[in-house]
Amino acid sequence: MSDGPHCARCVGSWPPVVAPAAPGAWLRPPLTLGRWAAALLALVALTDLFAVWTDHRMYALVDERAAAGATVIDVYTTNDTSLLIAAAGLAQALAFVAAGAVFLIWFRRVRGNAEGFSPGGLEKSPGWAIGGWFVPVANLWFPRQIAGDIWRASERPGVPSSEVLLNLWWTLWLGSWALGRIASRAYDSAFEGDAAPVDAASDGLLWMMASDGFDAVAAVVAAMFVLRLSATQHDKAMDLAATVPAAGVPVPPASPVPPHGS
Repeated sequence: MSDGPHCARCVGSWPPVVAPAAPGAWLRPPLTLGRWAAALLALVALTDLFAVWTDHRMYALVDERAAAGATVIDVYTTNDTSLLIAAAGLAQALAFVAAGAVFLIWFRRVRGNAEGFSPGGLEKSPGWAIGGWFVPVANLWFPRQIAGDIWRASERPGVPSSEVLLNLWWTLWLGSWALGRIASRAYDSAFEGDAAPVDAASDGLLWMMASDGFDAVAAVVAAMFVLRLSATQHDKAMDLAATVPAAGVPVPPASPVPPHGS
């Protein structure tokens, strides 16, 4: 499917709208893509909760050994729980990759729509909507800056402006990123050998539970952000669909539906 501005199939589920401020630029529907991204983010949250459960199982086992007077825990005696933790980690990774891929496609689309709503009003070029997530250091604020421009360009006239959800999403994303690295280091340090000191193992598992739980919250808020921004752009485009023809800006006719079986 073409990603060009005149992709008929892409606008098929949305009244085709030419952005009045940027003739020739078509707005593209974000709702379906946004719902897929939100659903995958919800899956991320579920895998995080599964990871919290597996971490807690191991934590309870370590606590039991510590109560019995042990100073170290032999990893070979925790094999079943370790396999559960590994399975949870794999599930988290797969869900994160899937959600991240769809989120980036969605993010690029809403950025393109924002350009149609407010040509020249976005500071970063379209390529940064994807690239900004992967450039070290810059990825700590470039995506937030782009998201802010998209958010403001997508607001409907007369609707009170609020970036609370936007700021909450980005704060939780940064917090999850930082906490995840701290937790991973603590856990890996505790379980790097065949026998883990119970105190270090307990601390590492507490960090992992906190990180996985925090990430679940961050994923839910990210899903809320995606749905809110998608709905806002949809509503603004529907407003334009009603006003653009009256303003004399051409709206392309709907593509004819081919006969069944053709």
